[in-house]
Amino acid sequence: MKAKITETEKKVYEHIKSSLQQGYAPTVREICAGCGFKSTSTAHRAIKSLAEKGYLEKHNKLNRAIRLAGRKVVKVPLIEREEQLNAASIDQADTFIDINPPEGVTGELFAVTADEDIPSAFVRKGDIIIAETNGEKLSVEKGGIAVVVQGGGTLSLKQAVTNGAMAIGKVVAVMRYV
Repeated sequence: MKAKITETEKKVYEHIKSSLQQGYAPTVREICAGCGFKSTSTAHRAIKSLAEKGYLEKHNKLNRAIRLAGRKVVKVPLIEREEQLNAASIDQADTFIDINPPEGVTGELFAVTADEDIPSAFVRKGDIIIAETNGEKLSVEKGGIAVVVQGGGTLSLKQAVTNGAMAIGKVVAVMRYV
């Protein structure tokens, strides 16, 4: 049985959980802003205590390296071309990204590198995009971000300009290395 947590720790845990459901771990400053703390030391103490009590897992040397304890980590292949989406090619990918998948993801996951900025979606060129596919074309709502196939089979990230735009993957998370 896990140790009881304080109200401050509960606030921090819920904020981290909410951020992870959106596809990213928060920074300490984002935790402070989200929980109304004036000092980063309050957030640091709560994170350390939650990790000691078994509620969180964290890596001390990396930004955004907090996850809920016990959540599964999956290896997601980083791919560049449409033909790499078949099962044999995915197993042979050169690079894999370890992530905690957001809740509700049921399809296969793959990663692509953003080839352009999409300011309205807070995506920058070079971000790693985690997308979900079910092996078929997916319908994306206007304004949604999706992975599409460009000429020559190259994968690209685009924002849908109409309802029902067709894509091969629906974006479920964005990773940015700083």
